[in-house]
Amino acid sequence: MPQAAPSKAALEPGNQNDPGPYHEGGDVLLDGEDIYVGISGKASDRNGAAWLAGFFGPGYRVHPLVRES
Repeated sequence: MPQAAPSKAALEPGNQNDPGPYHEGGDVLLDGEDIYVGISGKASDRNGAAWLAGFFGPGYRVHPLVRES
């Protein structure tokens, strides 16, 4: 994965303007070919989940789990 360098704005809850990708290993749960990625607004983001899907390829399904406020 590309080196993460989050901006200060990326740490603000609900910010969708920071391009990422950001991915933190603790946000991931594996279940066979299904990979669940927690998106809380503090670490992993949707771009990180998309990167993970591209890394693993079509044999796996990545499910972003978005925290609701």
